[in-house]
Amino acid sequence: MYFTLDMGTSNTRLCLYSHGNLVCTKKMAIGAGSTKTFGKDFLFKKLKDLILSILSENYIREESVAYIFASGMAGSELGLCEIPHIPLPVNVCNLVQHIQTHTLSQITSIPIAFVPGVKKVQDNMLADIMRGEEVESIGIFNALSTHEDFVLVLPGTHNKVICVRSDGTITDFYSTMSGILVELHSGHQQRDFEKGEWRNGQ
Repeated sequence: MYFTLDMGTSNTRLCLYSHGNLVCTKKMAIGAGSTKTFGKDFLFKKLKDLILSILSENYIREESVAYIFASGMAGSELGLCEIPHIPLPVNVCNLVQHIQTHTLSQITSIPIAFVPGVKKVQDNMLADIMRGEEVESIGIFNALSTHEDFVLVLPGTHNKVICVRSDGTITDFYSTMSGILVELHSGHQQRDFEKGEWRNGQ
């Protein structure tokens, strides 16, 4: 048995698998952003509660779970344990080779295997980074069973456009702030509407 942990800035999804089959999944409104607001102890406690709730509901002991495979913002400075990004190009073998395993006793006795994020370097300078989307990209590649190069567009707080080669290698990616802009614009429109001040696109 093993868990997968996908942590973002605002939300975390925890899934339990047995022999490759999904047993249970739960989502909680916590993430790396919670550390800024409430501190890392709060994030650790909430994640501990999430793990224990899945274990208890399925009558499983911690010792029966081999690993928690963590991706996304879990490996950031504001997440659980900072893991360095690895440079492009990246495929599943590169990610596996750079996994770092740590035990965080404040959360659980289950070893946590952190999948690294990816960085783009241009002219010896850091040009862009991502955490989590690299795992999504490889998952989508495996699900598609394609034999052609393709481009992924992954919407989110920071939208990602990711170039994937026909062998599953991530060769390039770009980040945009448009996700934040859409959220802010939608939020303002909703508030204006609720106050009776909304007028055709204003």
